[in-house]
Amino acid sequence: MSTAENKALVRQYFEVFHNQRQLDIGERILGSELLTPTLGMAAMMRTAFPDYQIVIDDQLAEADKVATVWTA
Repeated sequence: MSTAENKALVRQYFEVFHNQRQLDIGERILGSELLTPTLGMAAMMRTAFPDYQIVIDDQLAEADKVATVWTA
């Protein structure tokens, strides 16, 4: 994947998985070892903060790594 594709994938995690609550994309964008704990964490976030939203402030990418600065 290109750095642009990697950044888009991470953006989907925040904007679609979290903000739009479309948890089914987790199966596509998360590794199998991360899926269950991430779904659990997302459930806890929705319980504690039912209307939370994440805003991506900045993203940097190099090779296969993406760093995201966000505000919730």
